[in-house]
Amino acid sequence: MEFREPDPVIVPEGEGQVVTVLGGEVTFKLVSDDTGDALAMFEIRLAGKGSTPLHVHHREDESLYVVEGEFEIQCGDRHFKAPVGMLVFLPRDIPHAFRNLGDKPARLVSLSTPAGIETFYQDVAQLPPEVQADASRMTKVAKKHGIEIQGAPQWKKG
Repeated sequence: MEFREPDPVIVPEGEGQVVTVLGGEVTFKLVSDDTGDALAMFEIRLAGKGSTPLHVHHREDESLYVVEGEFEIQCGDRHFKAPVGMLVFLPRDIPHAFRNLGDKPARLVSLSTPAGIETFYQDVAQLPPEVQADASRMTKVAKKHGIEIQGAPQWKKG
């Protein structure tokens, strides 16, 4: 048997599969097939004041790195203001959410370990916007992917 080293994966700026999810854009940079299921990496672009619901990943840990704008990140009962350059690690099984604090679109990079969460985003992107906005229907889709949607986050005032 001959040993073969894996090929590098190169994704130039502005490239990658883009899907629209809950009014934001997710651009896949690395997915399961690229990393042998080790990790997935994608860029998330949220509209001004956009946010995610409070949710729990039961399969993945998630790290968020802010590249543009400023976010508030909730993890359990803790809240963090996250400016450009900040990294926040969100362990699995702890409810979390994030929101863009600005009026303009903002971006962050998400690293999920292990990979697999990209299938959730791909499934959601296939749904019409009105279905994505229906919490009960989104809860069913999320559950298939080991994600529990818990509702609206408790954002800090001010």
